[in-house]
Parts: sequence; C-alpha cells; structure tokens
Amino acid sequence: MESTFSISLICMAPNRPPLSHKVTDYLVQFIREEILVPRQIILTDEWNIELAMMFMPQNEFGPHKVDVYEPDIYDDVKVKTYPIAIPLATIQASEEPYLKTIELMYEGLFLYFTAFHKSIHAHFMQDLWEKINFDYLLSLPYPADITEQQYIGD
Repeated sequence: MESTFSISLICMAPNRPPLSHKVTDYLVQFIREEILVPRQIILTDEWNIELAMMFMPQNEFGPHKVDVYEPDIYDDVKVKTYPIAIPLATIQASEEPYLKTIELMYEGLFLYFTAFHKSIHAHFMQDLWEKINFDYLLSLPYPADITEQQYIGD
C-alpha cells in the first residue's frame, strides 16, 4: 500500500491567510512529482506523512521565523504529523501577502525535507523553488472565499 503525503492548514488566530486549497493541492503534487517519486521517499514507507502548517501570531509564545518540529506520532493509524510554525506577522507586514504566504509555506517544506530526509540538500531545495509555477499560483483567487480555503476546522 502506498503511503500518503499531505499538507494541512491551521490558523491559531482569527486573521488567517485567505488561501485557496488549490495552493496546498499544487504544492503536494509538486513535491510528489519533484521529490517523492524520483527520490522514492515517503510513498514507499509504512507511515503517512502530514505537514501541519500552522499560521501563528507572533508573540511570546508564537514563532518569529518559520520552524519545523519533531512529529506527533499516531501508531494506531500510522500517521506522523510534523508541525510547521509560520509567523502571521511576517505575512501581514508584507506588501505582497499572498506571495509571502507561498514563500513561507515553501520555507516550511524546505526545512522539513532538509531536516528529516538527509538525502535532500539545501541546494536542491533552493533550485526546486525556481520550478514552481507562479503563473498558476498567482492566478488563483486571493483572497479566496472561505468555502475555498479548507483550513482544519472548516
């Protein structure tokens, strides 16, 4: 049985980035085609991998930069969930919040792959950034309607 790789969006504040779920769909497919299948990682593992991208307020408890943490492991369902903290203040301070959100999400992917998959190097992830189809991503509705967002809890 093939394992899965997914990205979930969580917001720890009322002012979440109004992203279409198609952004995460695109990133999952992009990662699958550019990393998982060619490198034969995750998909042949017994564990399903979920990256929980958490948009968090920047305060004494919130992140000041993108950070990835050790996974929460659910043995009974064979799921490893890796929390990725993304500071909302960085997005809100940007002149291009939509593009900044995509950049920070990719930074989370970058950190996850370079930290937890030793065969994936920083240079490879930097080069991969250049292959992202920004024409497609920037053509998606922003701000997306709430029904189009599909955050955890919606």
